[in-house]
Amino acid sequence: MGYKIEWIGSNTFSTFEGTLLFSDLMEGNNIIYGDLRFDNMKFQVIDFTMVQNVDLDENQAKILGTLDKTSSIWNKNIKVALVTDNEKILELIKIYRDSLKETNWVVKTFSDAKDAEEWCNAEKRR
Repeated sequence: MGYKIEWIGSNTFSTFEGTLLFSDLMEGNNIIYGDLRFDNMKFQVIDFTMVQNVDLDENQAKILGTLDKTSSIWNKNIKVALVTDNEKILELIKIYRDSLKETNWVVKTFSDAKDAEEWCNAEKRR
């Protein structure tokens, strides 16, 4: 398992390391969306800064976006802060973000986890 999920109240801070795998992302999503706290979640920070390799393709990024779009039915307003400077991950985030255009979820990328957390804690939604 190349990830860790920490709950702070109803919000999550996830950290991925080593090789970024589709199976780890799916498993992490299942843990979060299967938890009762998801209904009250306002944000999630996902930190990819410790990822050295990316074993994820464009189709898998679309699948993740489609699953999150479906999850937006249960929780309509979530900020998703993605922390990375990895070019491959940034490309996949664009595909993921496109899948969520018709939702109220706001997806933003950061190069620093502290900036991501500050954005998530800001009162303003956009």
